[in-house]
Amino acid sequence: MIKRFCLSLLIIFFCVNNLFAQKYSVIILDINAPEELNLDKLKLTYSIREDITNNEYFAVLNRNTSNNMLKMSGNGNGLFYVKKNRDKMDYLSDVLLLNNVDFAISTDIEKKNGKYLLTILLQNYEGPLLYFSEEVSSDEKEIESKITKIIKKINETLNLNENLNENPYEFEEMVYIPAGKAIIGSFNGETDEAPQREVYVSGFYIDKYEVTNAQYKRFVDATGRKPPENVVNPEYTIWKNGSYPEELAYHPVVNVTWYDARDYCNWVGKRLPTAIEWEKAARGPYGNIYPWGNEYFDGYANLYMKGVSYEKRQTVPVGTFTKSKSFYGIFDMAGNAWEWTDSSSSKDIAKNGNKKIVKGGGWGFNGNKYTARSSYNLYFTPDYTSNCLGFRCAK
Repeated sequence: MIKRFCLSLLIIFFCVNNLFAQKYSVIILDINAPEELNLDKLKLTYSIREDITNNEYFAVLNRNTSNNMLKMSGNGNGLFYVKKNRDKMDYLSDVLLLNNVDFAISTDIEKKNGKYLLTILLQNYEGPLLYFSEEVSSDEKEIESKITKIIKKINETLNLNENLNENPYEFEEMVYIPAGKAIIGSFNGETDEAPQREVYVSGFYIDKYEVTNAQYKRFVDATGRKPPENVVNPEYTIWKNGSYPEELAYHPVVNVTWYDARDYCNWVGKRLPTAIEWEKAARGPYGNIYPWGNEYFDGYANLYMKGVSYEKRQTVPVGTFTKSKSFYGIFDMAGNAWEWTDSSSSKDIAKNGNKKIVKGGGWGFNGNKYTARSSYNLYFTPDYTSNCLGFRCAK
């Protein structure tokens, strides 16, 4: 068992040293506990999911996806699986192997000798990796605190350091998105998002951050391009006298047309990403609903916050919201600035006309839990500008 455990850890660290800025996929089973405890099991499950999501190296699969992988039926969570397979971890290892998922985490509370025992198990396709077990009372807050403590131990023990392999575009801060299938669209969004589907996407690079004011200024100075201007609401024009306020140097450039974005990308030897490329980069190989995972958490991205006036909101320096990072390690694909893509509307042509697809959910009033979903699309004419609209490049 010890030999197998050590081999598993070696495999983990080998993977870490051969993947660039990539997260590790995780199935999280719903907490299993005796009914007599009268716990809010769903609340505790989501607490566990948030604790794991907070680790920048894990990408949590949504509950429905996990359920399908476990070949469950009906209840949509995982309780049935845990109860039926408590001593059959080999089955879960097979599920991980067949679906190319890195880890599974299960949480169990059982009564032994008049006491409650809380157990959390981490395993991969080879079997158990880490096993923590502690006594708990029937108090829900104590149980939640113990779970947080154990999850922290898991994170510390694995010590999943970010891969630092050479990236030919590292100096340009680009991230490579490998060729392969991508889950695009949604069954639960706007009509133009449907159907959810799998498509093949060739490998490409995409900027790790949105293009900043400082970067765009070099383009303006070198080409004589007209500085960014809000043509719809001139009072929202940010640049004055040919430049931006000094404190906004590393904020994403906004108030740029699609033509501006396209020409900047060409000027630096790149291009705009297609909408499908953008969505794959944001959702990762498992089709996350949000860049960070499948549940929405307030404060993970620079999005509109209820009760905060529009006048007090604005962009922030790129990369500020570290929890917004996607599976592939890309920042601000939800929040900060909406982003132009190179794609035109392919559905509802009569409604959208010859408009370009915009992705990402910006900081303004229309950037929220719903529009921050990576499958969500906005449509603007190529000459449109907004102080919530910017871009990033691909290659």
